[in-house]
Amino acid sequence: MIAVLIERDEPLTGKEVGEVLGISNRSALDKLNSLEEKGNVERKKVGAGAVVWWLSDEQRARGGPVGPLFDLVGLFGDDDEAAERSRKRSEEWGEEFDQQMMSGIDEA
Repeated sequence: MIAVLIERDEPLTGKEVGEVLGISNRSALDKLNSLEEKGNVERKKVGAGAVVWWLSDEQRARGGPVGPLFDLVGLFGDDDEAAERSRKRSEEWGEEFDQQMMSGIDEA
């Protein structure tokens, strides 16, 4: 999820995040709320029930483990399917890594 916000580099709604990740709006919002509790993302209401999310300054300063991986997508040339698989796996790996790192910090 953090990888999506890094890649897009703009505030996104929970629905937009869910669409990129292929998960439900509810699942995206649950994950975003969890990330907000940890200080990874921030949110703002922008209308009747509409909320946008973005990386917190702290998270942006820490960077993310998958940022450089997005540069590799261009190495696949015109193979959009391979590039999409690579992007998706990079995001999954980044989220898993972030969760493991945050778990280690919480336990310390």
